[in-house]
Amino acid sequence: MRLFAEVRLEAGERTAAQRGHAAYFMIVAAAGDDLYLQGGESLKKALALFDAEWVNFQAGQVWAAAHASKDDAAAKLCNAFPDAGAYCLALRQHPRDGIRWLEAALAAARQLKNRGAEGAHLGNLGLAYFSLGGSRRAVEYYEQALAISREIGGWRGEGQVLGNLGNAYHSLGEYRRAIDYHEQRLKIAREIGDRRGEGNALGNLGLAYDSLGEYRRAIEYHELNLQIAHEIGDRRGEGNSLGNLGNAYFSLGEYRRAIEYHELNLQIAREIGDQRGEGNALWNMSLAFDMLGERAQAIAHAETALKILEQIESPNAARVRAQLVAWRREGEGRGHSAG
Repeated sequence: MRLFAEVRLEAGERTAAQRGHAAYFMIVAAAGDDLYLQGGESLKKALALFDAEWVNFQAGQVWAAAHASKDDAAAKLCNAFPDAGAYCLALRQHPRDGIRWLEAALAAARQLKNRGAEGAHLGNLGLAYFSLGGSRRAVEYYEQALAISREIGGWRGEGQVLGNLGNAYHSLGEYRRAIDYHEQRLKIAREIGDRRGEGNALGNLGLAYDSLGEYRRAIEYHELNLQIAHEIGDRRGEGNSLGNLGNAYFSLGEYRRAIEYHELNLQIAREIGDQRGEGNALWNMSLAFDMLGERAQAIAHAETALKILEQIESPNAARVRAQLVAWRREGEGRGHSAG
């Protein structure tokens, strides 16, 4: 209907119709995120809605971005699109496409002198670059976002950015510094009653302690995170917690128990279409199977993981690829010796 109308309307009518189309589907995207945050079955409905209307969301954002510099109404829509469907976009949009949306939204926010939106877009740009392995660049965006949050007094936004800084420093190997940021984020989340933020902070503290070799302490944090995720119906958070528990038990040498947690994570990732979560769960299972001496299972899971991680351009793909090469060479070596 959108394409049919575009070729039959006069220029002025077409602009009004396109503006109306973009505004409507921005609202639909926001409704999808509202469903997502309800958790449980509502999360599935949110993703189904998002999948059904994805072409319209894209068309609306493209129109708004193209007209933002000369039309404040379009600029407002361009500014709103990335936030309107942020949770669903995290599962459905490639980070490089997300960067294009966020850069356009950032320009629109600055044009509109909307400091709150500017800070949010800077923080989300950091997340996008972080997911592509650009931790240093992510830190630059997070620090700009943090300065704006503190300037305008946005506690929720400040807490989110503190947590993101913690994740970035964790990836850079600065675990104690990461813990400091996550503890600041946890304090804010508890003070403002942000249960999702509290769970995320607990999970990230668990990851930091895991990296420090304090596996039992890490498990305590991951179990608290899992409990909160389950209570609020956050299926993605629940899956992440299960995967983190699997990794902690792997570190303790409990490989069968690790596989059980990763299988539960894999089930949730497939249920909600979380490709990154699916690829990571398969990869972690492959490592556990290898430690149990089940090399064929390890290779099969790693091969499937690699296809997924390459598709989404995950920085983990290189590690999986290298491990597969090493396993195959070992197999060839054993075969040659036996001959």
